[in-house]
Amino acid sequence: MGATGTANLDFGTSGNMTDTFVDVAVAGVLTTSAVEAWIQVPAAATADHQSDEYWVENLSVYGGCLVNGTIRVFGKCTLGSTNGVFVVQWVWN
Repeated sequence: MGATGTANLDFGTSGNMTDTFVDVAVAGVLTTSAVEAWIQVPAAATADHQSDEYWVENLSVYGGCLVNGTIRVFGKCTLGSTNGVFVVQWVWN
């Protein structure tokens, strides 16, 4: 296993975002690496969301490496829209 970590996935403040992404600099990860992302429930609370809100937000997250040295975590609200910051986990191998 290469490394694991967390990232803050920010859907902004407007309340009408359906998708976003965050890039995380990670030494050693390559475009050929396997990358996963997920939401750990119950999750870490943020200034925008309590840990139990992750259950009801209908979020899907995906991980990938488009550029060597950087993991990109994609987030999508699959029903309606959302706002604020959510903590997501990632791993690469």
